[in-house]
Amino acid sequence: MKRIFRIFAVLVLFSNLPFAGADEVSQLIDQMKQAEWTDAESIMNRLIEIGSPAVDPLIQLFISAFTSTDEQIKTPIADIALYIIARIGDKRAVEPLINFLSNSQYINFYADIIEALGTLQDTRAFDIIASRYEEYKDREDFEARRITS
Repeated sequence: MKRIFRIFAVLVLFSNLPFAGADEVSQLIDQMKQAEWTDAESIMNRLIEIGSPAVDPLIQLFISAFTSTDEQIKTPIADIALYIIARIGDKRAVEPLINFLSNSQYINFYADIIEALGTLQDTRAFDIIASRYEEYKDREDFEARRITS
């Protein structure tokens, strides 16, 4: 009887955990890519619930949004992807985000990348954040001053 109760307890415990396959993550990201989507908050919350399995696809979404020629998609989608990555809190995102800070083509997103790294609170990011701040702090267009000051 105890064994049946334990099995039941484990099933109840795991039934409340968010589970998503790659298909659901892919569908949610496809919805985010659409120029006019109305349920952004629920999509973002679901991806945050999914957690770690969504990190790599979200990093790819950031890259594809950044390289998009459609300005109406580029900045909002890239910003949202960074926001979700930070809220998930998976440390696997630290290295890719550090790499983005190492690449000057991402300067328009430095503030958001720095904010995401700050949320992740990983000491591996300290040197690159300090370096970018020193390098760009006097530029008018360097928005990361609001994060690091």
